[in-house]
Amino acid sequence: MATAKTTQTYATTTAVESSPEPPSGGLSALGINGGYLLAQGFNFLLVLLVVWKWIYKPVLAKLDERSGMIQSGVQNAELAKKSLEQAKEHSDSMIIGAKKEAAELMRQTRDQLEVERERVLQETKEQVRQVVESGKKEIARERVSMVQSARKELAAVVVEAAGVVLSDSMTAKKSESLAKDVIEKMKLV
Repeated sequence: MATAKTTQTYATTTAVESSPEPPSGGLSALGINGGYLLAQGFNFLLVLLVVWKWIYKPVLAKLDERSGMIQSGVQNAELAKKSLEQAKEHSDSMIIGAKKEAAELMRQTRDQLEVERERVLQETKEQVRQVVESGKKEIARERVSMVQSARKELAAVVVEAAGVVLSDSMTAKKSESLAKDVIEKMKLV
């Protein structure tokens, strides 16, 4: 680039020193030297070519590369956002599922406890019924035993009374009174 500027400056100074004629017609009337204009145009094209080849294209390539990276980053961010939303939905569904499962386990546990409580209650009722039945049987045996014992005692009293009646000459009144006493004792038993 410095070489192009130096060449342009040299061409300008040489052209100014070598032009003894005054400008006439066309561009000369405007004060423009045609040779200088061509040299300036050539220098401009040379600089434009250098800038295009070694500056503009690499900068444009870098801009395209960065644009691609930015686009890729935006796409990755969108993918990450979607992935995060999916993970949140998945975790929410897992939490809901876990809550449902816990509620179901609690219900099953309550049902099992209710069944167990009913079973224990039935066993207890059965044991109480057996104890009551056993008590009733024992009372019935005691009653039978007492009745038998009372009959034996009554029989002994009757035999004794009969012995007394036979041993004593009883009068009809005494015999009647003794029979009434025996009957009264039997009613008590």
